[in-house]
Amino acid sequence: MDVNKRQGQIGEVEVRKEVVSVKVDVPVELRREGAHVEQRDVKDRPVDPSDKGVFDEGTTRVPIRGEGAVVDKQAYVTGEVVVDKEQTTERQTVSDTVRKERVNVDENYNRERAGFQEHYARGRGRSGQTRFEESEPNYRMGFDAGHDERYRDRDFDAVEPYLRREYESRRGSSRLASRSRPRAPCGTRRPRSGCGSA
Repeated sequence: MDVNKRQGQIGEVEVRKEVVSVKVDVPVELRREGAHVEQRDVKDRPVDPSDKGVFDEGTTRVPIRGEGAVVDKQAYVTGEVVVDKEQTTERQTVSDTVRKERVNVDENYNRERAGFQEHYARGRGRSGQTRFEESEPNYRMGFDAGHDERYRDRDFDAVEPYLRREYESRRGSSRLASRSRPRAPCGTRRPRSGCGSA
């Protein structure tokens, strides 16, 4: 069974940023002009003909200047957020089922068939009520199971449920099905007498 790997997205990291307002107090020195009005007494002198507005009533306005605070804001980078990824390796066990072909070779069974006939003759065949050919499918099943790698060197009690299901599916409605049960196949541990069923 070959197990390959493929890359895919398994999640994501979300980085959010928000804008917050912070009050900042900055001391600033501002200059301004002040008005000081002083009236002085001078020695009498003739009025200069170039002076206009003599004896005219009115209001004289003198501008007073000063400095005002002007706020100018500039964006600066004060920090950075770095998102780094790292690769880690983890070990996982992948389980699956595989299928393979099994070949039942009649030649191997035929070499053992005479021994099965002898075993049958010493048992059920002594009554004369049945013939070996009627019980032969049971012998054949036991022989095939004994050469099945799934059951080799395993305790019979552990494999008996699987053998029984296969046995019942093979026997179907045969009249021997209700009187027979699969015996330990050749190759399993703790075999019973014979390989298969009589």
